[in-house]
Amino acid sequence: MTRKNPRRADLTLFLSTSGHSGVDRLANLMIRQCAEQGLQIDLVKIKKHGPYVDFEHPNYRCITLETSHTLTALPGLTRYLRQSQPRFMLSDKDSVNRIAILARALSKSKVVHSVRSGTIISEKLKSRSWLDTLIHRFSIGRLYQYAHAVIVPSNFAADDMAAVSGLPRDRISVVPSPIVSEVTLEQAQLPVDHPYFAGSDPVLISVGELSERKDQATLIRAFAALLKLRPAKLLLLGRGKKQEEYERLIIELGIAEHVDLLGFIKNPYPYIKQSNLLVHTARFEGFGMVLVEALYLGTDVVAADCPGGPAQILQNGGLGGLFEVGNHEQLVGAIQYALDHPRDKALIKDQMQPYTVEQSIRSYLKVIGLSEQS
Repeated sequence: MTRKNPRRADLTLFLSTSGHSGVDRLANLMIRQCAEQGLQIDLVKIKKHGPYVDFEHPNYRCITLETSHTLTALPGLTRYLRQSQPRFMLSDKDSVNRIAILARALSKSKVVHSVRSGTIISEKLKSRSWLDTLIHRFSIGRLYQYAHAVIVPSNFAADDMAAVSGLPRDRISVVPSPIVSEVTLEQAQLPVDHPYFAGSDPVLISVGELSERKDQATLIRAFAALLKLRPAKLLLLGRGKKQEEYERLIIELGIAEHVDLLGFIKNPYPYIKQSNLLVHTARFEGFGMVLVEALYLGTDVVAADCPGGPAQILQNGGLGGLFEVGNHEQLVGAIQYALDHPRDKALIKDQMQPYTVEQSIRSYLKVIGLSEQS
């Protein structure tokens, strides 16, 4: 470990992330909120892995285990639990959760440990071998039963985990993720210097990794068809393995002058707020946090009705348009309708309150057993 501190944490987060995932954002928000509420927070992480938390507070410390892989983190985490004896612990992601459960058992710690999974497990297992699938199903079913709470972000994810693992559905808690706050609104007010926003054409935006799972190809094809019906502009925020392929597709369709790929933008909120419509084309989602962000900022949304959280967030179409996964022709109609029938921004924002940092963290602390008064 790179740091030692005898103080006892109220809540330890054990995480290993890419550095720019939904879990990273969740961790940053949770750490800030809990520390400012007076809770002692430890972030225990793997060397050269996220989350990267740019935050200093007397109630927060970051402890890096001297290993570069989750599977070799067991000894270090076991030592940490034995020596520091945190009161509560939350881990996220299956491989991390398994190590945390084993470390708790080996350390004989009395920590109250809850696990979280933000993905649709059955979708992830489709690309795995039969042996890997069997191991995942077995380990989740057998190990997660020892967790104090099993947390997922959506009803679909809860049903999926119960089906995959064999865990009783009532052992799985759906807790809205902490996604938006007053800081979100403040960041959204920052100026954006982009020519699309200076024109009269409606601006569509997509935010997310350029990947097969996010399926921006469907959006690009739909946008090309849309341009035959009305003028518009498209912003793609994100980077990923599919970038060159998407750039070629844009050129082939002859729409390059109407599309701008901006890459990764650290603060996407001003772009989202100033756009007319956010389009989300993912083939499956653990949840779909950007949908909540867009609605909270008053931007209309159209999303693929994929496995995961979109239908729950959009209340089955009540708060935004839904279309069939991969169906670019249906997407064109959904975009047309959304542009012609903007929704009541204040009403939609009010429906996003469970996803505010304050309400969500309160829900998390309640489920894991650590109330704000503890």
